[in-house]
Amino acid sequence: MMEKEKYSTIYEAPYGMVIGELKKEMTKEAAVALGQKYCEEHGFKYKGTYSGDEAVAALQNLIEKHRTTQLH
Repeated sequence: MMEKEKYSTIYEAPYGMVIGELKKEMTKEAAVALGQKYCEEHGFKYKGTYSGDEAVAALQNLIEKHRTTQLH
């Protein structure tokens, strides 16, 4: 049986990077599918789905990359 956890999806919206916590505990596969579907429906750029503290670290990483890209 797949383990269920709380996941967060990170996406890029016109107003910046967003980290959205998914309401229910679910499998990683279900969380990824839900995050991608949400981004498709709203025209956002999907960046990934992470559990717990991984999401915060991933978001910080993306912001650093984004900043570096903007400077060059």
